[in-house]
Amino acid sequence: VGGMGIQAIRQVVGVLDAPETTTLDALGTAVDALSPPESAPETAIDATEQAEWWRAEVDIDAFLRTRGWCVRPEAASRRGLIDGLVALRRVHGPDVPALAFATYADLIHGLATQEIDSVRAELQGNTSTAIEAVVIGTVMWEPVLLALRRLAHEALSRELLASF
Repeated sequence: VGGMGIQAIRQVVGVLDAPETTTLDALGTAVDALSPPESAPETAIDATEQAEWWRAEVDIDAFLRTRGWCVRPEAASRRGLIDGLVALRRVHGPDVPALAFATYADLIHGLATQEIDSVRAELQGNTSTAIEAVVIGTVMWEPVLLALRRLAHEALSRELLASF
């Protein structure tokens, strides 16, 4: 289902079967299961890599706080953003700030607001309906968003290069 492995599916089903699980916890588990595996400081090869990751983690957490985004420390997407900052710093230098993500975060926040509004009834319904809405929305729309971004880049590049 949506690239989820058997273990991830079991994890989501296990959360659904646990009576004490809140809808918010279940949604977090489902979204995490859809995320690609990420690195972590404990998988780093050496102390330098660990230090890079920890520095990026501190910077990303501060960035999220300044935006007022309250997210789970264990959220796979949070760790993915940390990985992204580490990778950018390795390519472009150690001074790339987490604020480099600000424009993207502004655009994505507006989009996420519209998406959450469109599934508000499902999210306020029962947990399995909420998970279904989030999983289907994520699986179906993430590739579309990436494709639209790449098409926009192509179109804008053509416009720019046509003027030379």
